[in-house]
Amino acid sequence: MPAPDRFASPEAYYAAFFHELTHWTGHASRLDRPGITGPIRFG
Repeated sequence: MPAPDRFASPEAYYAAFFHELTHWTGHASRLDRPGITGPIRFG
């Protein structure tokens, strides 16, 4: 994550922070959530 002062507002920082946190939980050594870090299959 970039430093908080690189964002336009505190709200923008926390929006990005929590978005990235959802990706972090997908790793196999953490919650291993399917579909978070792997490829998305359509059709």
